[in-house]
Amino acid sequence: MVSLENLLLYIPLAALLVMLPGPDFALIVRTSLTEGRSSGQAAACGVALGIMVHTSAAMLGISAVIAQSVTLFTLLRYAGAAYLFWMGIHALRAGREVTAAVVRHGGQKEEVQPVRGLRRRAFRQGFLTNALNPKAVVFFLTMLPQFLDPHAALWPQFLELGGIMAFFCLG
Repeated sequence: MVSLENLLLYIPLAALLVMLPGPDFALIVRTSLTEGRSSGQAAACGVALGIMVHTSAAMLGISAVIAQSVTLFTLLRYAGAAYLFWMGIHALRAGREVTAAVVRHGGQKEEVQPVRGLRRRAFRQGFLTNALNPKAVVFFLTMLPQFLDPHAALWPQFLELGGIMAFFCLG
């Protein structure tokens, strides 16, 4: 378990990092505004799963290998940039896509079932946006160890800190 002192330092930092504008934040806001609350929540869940992937990679040492390898880190950067570029092109082409069927009853609009697969797509976009973010690799590699007690078991501490960060994404 992470010490109380370290938790009191880590929690405000994690909250601040989640609130800072970035690709994850922009995706969740855009998805929530254009596709509705449930799709925004699905995107946030995808981001949280991406955070847990980064936490696991840091815990297993995979992040260190990626960060030390110029080739692997560059590949991750290009993959992330290509994915964000693809999402931008897709958003521009889609324009104002209708996300729900609307019917009229007595002159009032009533929203019916959202288009099938919208939440699944939002979840996938959230996950990929976070998982392909090279800044997340660097964050989990450099910041998490600062809050770990080297004399205690490391994997529960990694999971605790990563879980806190993922929880903030869901809030």
